[in-house]
Order: sequence, then structure tokens, then C-alpha cells
Amino acid sequence: MSHVFFLEQMHLFITLLFPQIVLYLRMCLVYSAGATSTSQSLMDMQDDAPLIGCYVQSLLSNEASPYSATKGGEANPVHIYMDLLQQLLSAVGGIPVMYCLLEVVSVCPEKLTPNFVDKIDWIKGLMNTNKEDMRELAAQLYAVVVSTMSGNELRTAVQNLIKTTKDTHSPETQHGAILALGYMVGRYMNKRRSLMPTEPTPKENEELIAIATKAIGSFLDSESPLLTVAAVTALGEIGRNSVLLIPADGNGFTKLSLVDNLLARIPSGKETGKMKERAIQTLGFLPVGDGEFPHQKKILQGLMDSVEAKQVELQFTVGEALTNAAIGSCSGAARDVWTCTEDQYCPPDNVKNNDIVPWVLNSVLSKYISSPNPHVRQAACIWLLSLVKKLSHHKEIQSHLKEIQTAFISILSDPDELSQDVASKGLGMVYELGGEQDQQELVSTLVETLMTGKRAKHTVSEDTEVFRGESLGKAPDGQGLSTYKELCALASDLNQPDLVYKFMNLANHHAMWNSRKGAAFGFNIIAAKAGEQLAPFLPQLVPRLYRYQFDPNLAIRQAMTSIWDALVTDKTIVEKYFKEILQDVISSLTSNMWRVRESSCLALNDLIRGRQADEIIDRLSEIWETLFRVLDDIKESVRKAADLTLKTLSKVCVRMCESTGVTAQRTVAVLLPTLLDKGIISNVTEVRTLSIQTLVKISKTAGSRLKPHAPRLIPALLEALSVLEPQVLNYLSLRATEQEKSAMDAARLSAAKSSPMMETINMCLQHLDVSVLGELVPKLCDLLKSGIGLGTKGGCASVIVSLTVQCPQDLTPYSATTELQNNTLCFPHQTAKDGSVEKLLQKLNTWYLEKEEALYRSSCCLVVHAISHYSPDVLKAHAGVALPLAFLAMHQEPEEEKGESAEANLWSEVWQEHVPGSFGGIRLYMTELIAITQRALQSQSWKMKAQGAACTATGACRTHLGREGNILSLSQTCALC
Repeated sequence: MSHVFFLEQMHLFITLLFPQIVLYLRMCLVYSAGATSTSQSLMDMQDDAPLIGCYVQSLLSNEASPYSATKGGEANPVHIYMDLLQQLLSAVGGIPVMYCLLEVVSVCPEKLTPNFVDKIDWIKGLMNTNKEDMRELAAQLYAVVVSTMSGNELRTAVQNLIKTTKDTHSPETQHGAILALGYMVGRYMNKRRSLMPTEPTPKENEELIAIATKAIGSFLDSESPLLTVAAVTALGEIGRNSVLLIPADGNGFTKLSLVDNLLARIPSGKETGKMKERAIQTLGFLPVGDGEFPHQKKILQGLMDSVEAKQVELQFTVGEALTNAAIGSCSGAARDVWTCTEDQYCPPDNVKNNDIVPWVLNSVLSKYISSPNPHVRQAACIWLLSLVKKLSHHKEIQSHLKEIQTAFISILSDPDELSQDVASKGLGMVYELGGEQDQQELVSTLVETLMTGKRAKHTVSEDTEVFRGESLGKAPDGQGLSTYKELCALASDLNQPDLVYKFMNLANHHAMWNSRKGAAFGFNIIAAKAGEQLAPFLPQLVPRLYRYQFDPNLAIRQAMTSIWDALVTDKTIVEKYFKEILQDVISSLTSNMWRVRESSCLALNDLIRGRQADEIIDRLSEIWETLFRVLDDIKESVRKAADLTLKTLSKVCVRMCESTGVTAQRTVAVLLPTLLDKGIISNVTEVRTLSIQTLVKISKTAGSRLKPHAPRLIPALLEALSVLEPQVLNYLSLRATEQEKSAMDAARLSAAKSSPMMETINMCLQHLDVSVLGELVPKLCDLLKSGIGLGTKGGCASVIVSLTVQCPQDLTPYSATTELQNNTLCFPHQTAKDGSVEKLLQKLNTWYLEKEEALYRSSCCLVVHAISHYSPDVLKAHAGVALPLAFLAMHQEPEEEKGESAEANLWSEVWQEHVPGSFGGIRLYMTELIAITQRALQSQSWKMKAQGAACTATGACRTHLGREGNILSLSQTCALC
């Protein structure tokens, strides 16, 4: 079993592999012949046949006799190639192999067909295979070989094929015979017309051809679609090369009945696409081989009326057939497609002229282009394109360029993309055909039409299709012109209005142009040429085209992307024109057109991704500020685009701050002012949020590089704590009870402490030192005095505490520091528990009495004074601890050089504001005063002893000795000291 499986797999491998080898060998042959085609479509490959024929002729021209090699020499490569193809056909078959053999024989039949005279039966065997395409190619090879034989042999071959079609053979055998008959008769008549144009066909041959034609025609009504398609193809091949030897009209099989039969098949829903295509081709061929074909206009009218069939690709076939039928016997379709190109073909002098192009062109322009039915307009546009392409040098086309351009322009506004694409391609072709004066007039007309939005009026009837497919709900009429208006504006900006035609050649590339029919127009070559002509304008085009690739309008985006792909072959073009692109994008961010603003945001998002700092740092601040404005745009899609771009910009900036050296420091210096001055204080929520998020990320990555900016960064973030807090909280706080207010304030302070701003501040604090404190501390002092929000005050308190813990010695030189620290301590006490306040005041008492450093005494003074000023209720609740200290401290001896008198005044202010007169205050807190005075008199410091004594004296004086026991106690203490 394994051995059998291996053989089966090997056979499958060989079957798949060898056809590819053959195609590769053919590509080598094409390359050697001077062609560059790489297509593997049989129809496209046939276009290279005439060039291959010239090369094969040159390879065979030095041979003394066909298929011979000199002794000791090598056989001619053409024969080796043919031998290989024959062997592969016999062994594995394959359509590509069959085509390659047909091609090499057909391009040089005189020299190569003798090798197959004795292989007729082998070719017939290929005509009977079960593959339709294989039978068709084999029938052509059979016709090529037999048509080179003598008269008797040729007649015998024709008679045998006629007999085969009439006998009860299999459909496959009949199919091959019908095709072979058509190809044989066609080649024979073509050969006679070329070599003996004035001599009539021999009578016996003429009769035999007539019999063959009728035999083929008998299958037009066959029940087998396979045989019907073969009959239509064969009749078309005969009609392309000669007159059909059947009556013009009447009963039976006539030219009229043939035309009616074929026309009826086009709109039929029962026929296959292949049948319709072959019928259309055959109709187009009939006036080509017969200069006096009596039903030429009937064919043309019938083809144009068949447009109701909505297969788009079929209309390209109709356009080709209309062109062939319109120009008749002068059509290039009459040539031998294997040995002559369409451009090389020249009709014989004795051919009767049946050119009715003027009638066809007038019908298309006057009736079908202006039809209210969009399917008809689309088809007419395709026909017109075919006429312009195939008959570009025809005098009728040359004399109606303006009318043709007007027709194409009218289709530009149709909603169907293919219609627009065909029209734009047609406009480009029309422009290329005109002379210099014609081109100027064409440009002027096109620019005026596109920029003013004028369009052809279509009469609306009961049959008019108003909404098509899914177009219901789309933009109203004229929207289809938006793409072309942009192209026109782009060309006008370059002061080269005629470039709009080049743009149109590059703008759209509908999938139809990749099909077999579409590719025949060769727009890839036209586009390449247009690209070369536009190359000098790249410096002006690149910035605009880059932005247009992100246009929200899909049609414009696709058009501009196509132009970009065609023009920009250098992958470094964006780097080369980076500054120009950046300038265009930034300036367009604030355009008065929302579509431009949105596309600019998206283009900028793509442009800055992955960029180095040096490339954008000079425009960084401008980009941020402009995007902040766009983030508040009235159009939602623009806002979303701006948000996306800002997030990308944020990532880029954070990455830039991660680097080391001058670049990172410069980035921080540029970025922080924008985020602080424009971002976190913005009225737009999204701007504030993104700014804060960016600041937090930068603080994590920039590290010590934030230090020089701390005096600006920290106060700004502290202010933001209150600015960004919901204002409703202040309203609720004012209307809440004291208990509710305390709980709410505690929650607000907790939220501020855990906010992203405080997170950024804390990260920044880690890198501070004495070099920046001189600028930072005064700003914190001002903020403490002027700050109105609870979050700001709480944040300041947290910062001061952190600074005091982190760098107390560095704070000493600044005179404002003590005031700052102690003013800060008062704010948490608004919401602090009584126990916490009590402990603080006890601590202050201890410091004042035991610490001799002036810093501690000053701090105690400022803290108690601040609590008295900002939280008098808190001080009142703990007056038994605070006020005795104030009474003692107000007796501090002044020292002019240290200014203690100022502190004494502050202590005196606290005492006086919280007691009901000096006498009442002393009597109220007599016990506490005696206790603190005793501690002062027992102090190790002589200054404190003196201060205690002064305090005792004041108390005794103002109370007139007061209570005897207390005075005695004080006197005893003084005596001991």
C-alpha cells in the first residue's frame, strides 16, 4: 500500500510541477525576445506572441533544414523546447503546456508545422480530451497545422471534421470538431486574403466552406450549451477573417437569423456568462471580415440596447465589439493575432470601407451617456472609453474631443466608483490625444466644471433609478465630484492645471482594471507615464499627498493613496521631505474644513510615530498647543482623531524623556511649560486628563531632569489639585453640618494626597536640593497665602512636611521657611481629631521649653499663630494648652539682632485674641499658667528662667497677688532658682 501511495503522490507532484517549469521556460523565452510580461493569463500571454515569433524566426533562420542538427552539434533550442512540450503533453498534459506548444507553432507555422504532419492523429486525440480548454487549444493547433497543407489534404481534413460533427459522436468529440472547423476555415480565408487578395476562392473550396459554415450553424440551437458556445466561437472566427458564405436574409440559416440569434442571447437570463461573451465577440467580428455586411447597424444598435444586462465586465466586451463593428473591415481584429500586433496591422488596399464610427459616436454621446438609468450611463462610459482607446487616431474621435470630455465629466458625479474611475481614465486619454491648443481648452473646461460643481442634468422619468443599491442615505448629488475637486485644487496649487489629468490617471485603480478585459486598456503603462511627468513636482506634492492619504472621505483617500503609490517609489521620501510634511500638517490642523483637520490629525499621528527627538523638538510646543485646541473641536470624528494623535505624541515625548543627554533635558524644558500653562488648567476635560497622565509618566522617566523645573512644576500641580476638583464639593461643604463638613474635608484631603498630581510632585521632590529650594520656597509661601482650595492647602502641607523630613538643613537658610512650615501645619487641624491636635500642642510646649535653638521657638510661634488665625475654633478647644504657652512666650526678651520682639508680638496677639481681657485670662488659666511658669523657672536656660520670672511678675501684678497659695508657690519656686 505504501508503494502505491508513494507513486500516487509522485504523479501528483509531477502533474503540478512540470507545468510550472514550462511556464518558467516560456518566461525565459519572452525575456529573450525582449518582452517583460510576467502574466500567466493565456489572453495576456498571447499579446507577447508576435514578439516571440520574431525571436523564434531568428533562431530558426540559420538552419539548413528544419529540425536538423549538425553532427557533433546541438539541436536548435526551439526544437528542444517543442520536444519537451510534446513529451509533457503525452505524459501529464496541462493547459499551460498545451498553450505553449500552440504558441511556438503558431508564431512560425511555415517552419514548424511540418514537424506535426505525421502527428495529426495525436493532435486529434488532444481534441477529444475531457477538458474544454484543452480541446479548444488543440483545435487551434490542428487548424494551424492543417491550414499549411496542400489543397486536397486540406479539403479532406475539412470533410472529415464535417462528418464528425454530424455523426453520433460524444459531445466532447463534436465540440473539438466544431472549433477546429471554425479555426481552419478562418485561417484558410485569412491566408488567401493576405497572399492572394485579388484572386477569388476556388469554387469547390467555396462550396466546402459554405457547407462547413452551415454545419457549424446547425449547432446554434443545440440542446448542449457546450456545442452552442463552440458554434458561436467558430462562426465568429470565420466572420473575423472572411465573408460568411450564407444568405443575407430569408429562410433558414442566414446572416440575419444569426444576428437575431446572437442578440437574443445577450439579455437572456438562461445563458452563461461565457455564452454571452462569445456571442458579443462574434457579433463584433461579423462586419470585420465582411465589408458589405448588411446588418451592421442592427448589430451595433442591438449591442447598445443590451445594456440592461448588468454584468459590468460584459460591457467591456460590448465596448470592444462596438469598436470592431463600427470601424468594420479596418479593425485590427482582422489580423493574425499570433504574428501581428494591433498597432502593426494595416488593412489590405482592396478592402471595402464600412466605417460608421460617426453614427456610433453620436449615438453614445447623444442618447446613452445622458440616460437617466445609471447602468446605461456606466455602460456608455465604458463603450466611449473603448472607442477612444482603440480609435484614438480616427478623425471622428479627434474632432469631438471636447464633446467626449464633457461626456466623461458628466459621469464623474455618478455614485458608482467604477463609473467614476472609467470617466477619469477617459479624461486622461482625451487630454493626451489633443494638440496644444486643444489641451488648453480641455483643461479650462475641466477645471471650471470641477470647481463650480456643474454637472449634466439627467431627465427623470418613471424608469429612472433614483437610489441605487446601498446608496440610500448617502451624500446628495455632486458628492461624487469631491475627489476630483481635490485633484483639481491640488493641480491649481501647483500652478499646473493640466496636471489634473495626470492625477486622474493615477488616482483610481478599480479592481476591474486587473481583470482580463480591463487590463487590455493598459492603464498601468499610462499611470507609469503620468508618474514620470509628475516627478518634478514632488517637493510640492509630497506634503499634500501625505495628508490626503488620511482623508475621511474613502474615495479621496483611495485616490490619493493610488497617486502616492505611483509617484513615491523611494522609501525614504518621507524622511527627505519630513519638515515640509510636518509644516503642512501642522498648518492644516486649524483649517476651517473639518475634513482637513481630521486628516491632518491622522497624518500627524502617523508621521510622528517612531520619530527621534531632534526631528520634532522645535515644533513640539506648537504641536501640543494646536492639538489641545483641536481636541475641543465641534466635530466628534475630529476630536477622536486629535485624541489619538495626542496619545501617540504623549508616548513619543515620554520616550524622548527616557533618553540621556541634552536632548532629553531640552524635551522636558519644552514640554513642561505647555502642559502646565495650557494643559492641566484647560477647561476641556480630555485635555486636562491627558496632560496630567503625560506629566505623571514624564516624572517617572525624566527623574533628576525635572529638578530645574521643580519651582514651576510643583506650585502648578498644587494649584491644579483645587482647580481639577469638582466644584460641587465646595458647594456641598458650605451647606453641610460641621460633622459632615469634617468628614467631607477629610475625604477631599485624602483624595488630593492620592491624586496623580501629588504622585508627580512626590517623584519630583526626590530630586530636590538646595539649588532649587531658594526659588521654590517663596512660591510655596505665596501659594499658602493665596491658595483658596482645600486640596491645594492640603497638598502644600504634604509638600512642606516632606521637605522638612527630607532636607531640614537645606531649609534653614531661608527665612520664609519657618513661617511656611508652621502655617502649613494649621490646615490639617481643621479636620484632625482632638487627640492629634492635643499631642501637637503638647509637643510645641516641650520644644519651646526645652529646645534652646531659635528655630524651634520660632516654629512654635508660627504654628500656634497660624492655628489661631486660620482655625480659631481648634485653638479655642485646646486653649488650656496653647494659651498658657502664649502667655509665657510673650515675655520673651527681645534681641535686636535676632528679632525676637516680633515673635513676642505674635504670641501676644494669640493671647489677646482668645482671652476675655488680661485679668480674666490669667484668672481663667491660673492653674495652667502656674504649671508652665514653674517649668520655665526650673529650666537649665537662664533666658527661660528670666522669662518665667517675668511671666510670674506680670501675673502677680495684674491679679493683685491673686490667690495666696499660688503666689506663695511661685515665690518659693523663684527663691529656689
